[in-house]
Amino acid sequence: MNVFSPGRLRLAAALILAGVFTGGNFEAAAQKPTASKRDAAAKRKSKRKQSGKPAKLEPLSKEAQRVADELQKKLPPKSEARLMLDAILKGSRMGPNDGWFGVAKGKSRFGWDYVARSFDRNKDGKVTSREFPGQPFRFRRLDRDGDGVLTAADFDTGGSAFSMSPGSMLFSMADRDGNGHVTKKEFEALFDSLDSGRRGFLSLDDLAGALKPPSKRPRGKRSGGPSRSTLVLSLARQELGALPPGPDLNDKAPDFTLRIVNDLKKVTLSKEIGDKPVVLIFGSFT
Repeated sequence: MNVFSPGRLRLAAALILAGVFTGGNFEAAAQKPTASKRDAAAKRKSKRKQSGKPAKLEPLSKEAQRVADELQKKLPPKSEARLMLDAILKGSRMGPNDGWFGVAKGKSRFGWDYVARSFDRNKDGKVTSREFPGQPFRFRRLDRDGDGVLTAADFDTGGSAFSMSPGSMLFSMADRDGNGHVTKKEFEALFDSLDSGRRGFLSLDDLAGALKPPSKRPRGKRSGGPSRSTLVLSLARQELGALPPGPDLNDKAPDFTLRIVNDLKKVTLSKEIGDKPVVLIFGSFT
């Protein structure tokens, strides 16, 4: 049995009203926060964590810092190489919209302006199948939204050339030999690989999981990848890419000479140019 003095009884009564007295034991209210206060504190902590500062970047080596300072003075602002340098220094994980990848937009002489100027006879802002002089299957290929007419929206590819849309992800998964075409056999092989349960069908979850774009990795300390110093020095040595900008649409291709792989013969672009167009296909050195 608990025995209280008159003073303790008055204190106990006050604490009972405050909701912190239990079984003859009491604690100071200031030492025991209420549930609502605990919840509010947890929310504040969670909010700070979600919108917190990015991870601390690892320092550049002395050589990389010297090279970075020289490149910042040398490279014009907003040039492709400067965009790449700025992205490296910020700790970018080099996604499709970072560095010079973000300005890699697909360009063509034969966009909507060309098609409208050439085939839109009544100037109504669209090209019908009757106005289009090409074969029907080419019209259907250009009619991306399938509404039966060609409009500016059909030629708006938008975004970076390196952005991974569900369509491009599906194509790259199916094109096993990498020849730029997906055959029926390749598509069937992709279906079998996604149908892991051998059920004979694919659910929405199957496709959503397979075509899920890679999560955006946070900026900051790199794990399993090259350091900022390595990337800066690689950029300066032009191992990561060329410092001068590449040719723009309608620019004349710069002349060059390359040795054929496993052959002593060399090929010079200017000597190959004739009456027929020359298609240049470059692969990555990686």
